[in-house]
Amino acid sequence: EARVYPATEDGTEAGEPVGVTGLWIDCGGPRWNEIYQLAQTDNRIHPTKGSAHKRRFMVAERVQKNHGIVLWEIDTEKSKDQLHRLIHDQNALRWMVHRDINPDYGSQMSAESKIYDPRKRTETWVEIVKNNNHLWDCEQMQCAVAWRLGAGAPEPVAVAANPSAEKTANPLNYRGRW
Repeated sequence: EARVYPATEDGTEAGEPVGVTGLWIDCGGPRWNEIYQLAQTDNRIHPTKGSAHKRRFMVAERVQKNHGIVLWEIDTEKSKDQLHRLIHDQNALRWMVHRDINPDYGSQMSAESKIYDPRKRTETWVEIVKNNNHLWDCEQMQCAVAWRLGAGAPEPVAVAANPSAEKTANPLNYRGRW
């Protein structure tokens, strides 16, 4: 059985090992059926996917009767806002990364940005670097799961787009998305 060690306030590992209580797997791709089948084998395995629309809460659990599992639908706008706030919190202990991260992690973690679309008068998260945001997706999913499991964070509020983002990533010319 897998074990993890809780961290102390200074970020070092300490204490007794804790058993892993769950595995959350993104099933938003073409292999969703395999993930559903895996979830049927162990109630600690939870399929997740980004919601197609905004949700009242960050995570909604939807029973998939035909498959006998519960799908965790994540409002990715909320979870990305939560991740952004944790990363930029003045308390560095709110978001701690492993000491051995590599440049690819940094690149993927900065692959999305929140920009303002003046035509729609809305803010939205967009990929700045196409198809290189897998670790960002994993981290925002981790935020959503932690929130749903009661890790102490209140329901997230929206993060405002960086005022300079409109100048640096003009949505009107942004790869034809607007």
